[in-house]
Amino acid sequence: MGDEEPEGSLMREIQDIRVQLDELETQLEEAAHREAGPSAGQVPTFVEGLDGALGGGIPAGHVVLLHGPTGTMKTSLALYVLTKNQAAGLRCLYLTLEENRGSLRRTLSGLGLEPEDFIVDIATLRAEHGLAEETGDWLDILLAYLERKAQDGLDLLALDPLDALFDMARIRAPRQALFRFFRFLRDAGITTLLIVEDDSFPREEDRVADGVLEVTQRELDGGLVSLWMRCVKMRHAAHSRDFLRLEFRDGAFRARPLLSL
Repeated sequence: MGDEEPEGSLMREIQDIRVQLDELETQLEEAAHREAGPSAGQVPTFVEGLDGALGGGIPAGHVVLLHGPTGTMKTSLALYVLTKNQAAGLRCLYLTLEENRGSLRRTLSGLGLEPEDFIVDIATLRAEHGLAEETGDWLDILLAYLERKAQDGLDLLALDPLDALFDMARIRAPRQALFRFFRFLRDAGITTLLIVEDDSFPREEDRVADGVLEVTQRELDGGLVSLWMRCVKMRHAAHSRDFLRLEFRDGAFRARPLLSL
């Protein structure tokens, strides 16, 4: 057999360098978390059974993914969490990149909750930055917008969906952009829920986020469908990894252990 082609050897060396850089970036991020220590306090979800599984709630200042396939009530769940926390005194913002504000207010009404004023849709940002879609700088625009909101006081943010932001911004290096975006949110002390459609986005965000909440559908006997939820990871929390059955009944979300069904 002849010697290996130079191009093949070079490509392998480049790939090895990329892997080493990824590992170094992850180590630096984890070291920064260790240096900062656990966030002070927790933000409850107000979902019966879920907060207990999380060890009391989401650690304040964490960036948490809420992901699952379409139709698993991710938007409803996030709206519920923000509504309950705003009623408890937190300053909340729900930023929607696809569904309009009127539709989300109807969702709140359908949940038996009073429509809140914390919903901002992308049309607001378009009005403020008319050339944004042409220039493709939506991530910078979003960061500037959130910086202003943080200065006024912002405790809890939901972004729905994260996938749409990266489509709009035409980002070529998702991991680097995510690292920058997540670092901003942590530095600002904003507890964040980022809604992600399952399998529609590079899995880089799972590695960079502080926590991952997964919602999935399970088919039961007789053609019935059940929603299951679990905490895949949550930094600085002694959380359960077991699946819970997610239900909405009598105006409240509940997450019940499967063994109790």
